[in-house]
Amino acid sequence: MVNIWTILLSLLIFGLLIAVHEAGHFISARLCKVGVTEFAIGMGPAIYKKQGKYTLFSLRALPIGGFCKIVGEGDDDEGQDSINSKGKLARTFIFSAGSLMNLLTAYVLLAIVLLIAGIPTTTVGGFTPGYPAQSAGIAEGDRVVSIEQKEIRRWEDISASLQGYKGEGMVQVEVFRASTNENLTFTLKPGYVEGEDRYILGITPQTTKNVFGVLKRAAVLIGTYTALIFSTLIGLFRGAVGLDAFTGPIGVVSIVGQVASHGALPVLQIAASISLSLAIINMLPIPALDGSRVFLLLVEAVKGSPINKERENIFHLIGFALMILLAIVVAFNDVYRFF
Repeated sequence: MVNIWTILLSLLIFGLLIAVHEAGHFISARLCKVGVTEFAIGMGPAIYKKQGKYTLFSLRALPIGGFCKIVGEGDDDEGQDSINSKGKLARTFIFSAGSLMNLLTAYVLLAIVLLIAGIPTTTVGGFTPGYPAQSAGIAEGDRVVSIEQKEIRRWEDISASLQGYKGEGMVQVEVFRASTNENLTFTLKPGYVEGEDRYILGITPQTTKNVFGVLKRAAVLIGTYTALIFSTLIGLFRGAVGLDAFTGPIGVVSIVGQVASHGALPVLQIAASISLSLAIINMLPIPALDGSRVFLLLVEAVKGSPINKERENIFHLIGFALMILLAIVVAFNDVYRFF
């Protein structure tokens, strides 16, 4: 449910993720001895300013973005603290650092969620009332070995093994029972979950909070989410999916409103997915995004000479206009879908 609190929470999430992104550019620029004239969170008129030794820090009225104004970016300045005076590797690092920080943030947030909630294992920890697992004879402490002869290695493999099930016939579930040191096979009919269009056995997992397991699991989730994002992007370019597959800030507010009632952990998961999406999309070779600047550096390396700054600025200006148009289309789509 969308209310003033979910709107404020969404703005806080966006603000923090944007701050992290711009901090990546700021830190990398200073590490490479490149000047930063202003570091701003938000857009529009400044409501707070503080002049540092080298940089003006500002908070602006509209919480819809931010920027890190790097010396030499967008002009021909080649002074000692200009980005134009640095090598291609240093510039690539500076342009990529925002996305790297968002990637790191997504990883840390997922690790925190897993450390608090625990990592689901394939060992049965409990049962969902009204579903067949318990009545079929499966017991707490049983470890699921296979479903329909498909090996189960992770908790997610259980739901994946039932994706092709359409409600007809029985399913064989093999478990290992440690108390008797034997493998047992149970035959049952998975139960349908209303509103989710899927079938389940009706078991809940035991969890583990091993730190090394958490770090490994967080990396696996990053890989899984990344593959899903790229799959969606490829589907968009091929015409297999439409803009309905994408959600803008308005849609995110609605989603945050839906998950906030379930506690802090789902909100952290949403924040992690947004941060990872920002990291990936920003590195695409689309004009006005960080990825296009890295792409132009590659073109410059192949070309063997600098790209004309005026043409580069026009390139980014056109890209920015197209991004604004896309944002408007996605916003209207979000309003239609969520409200």
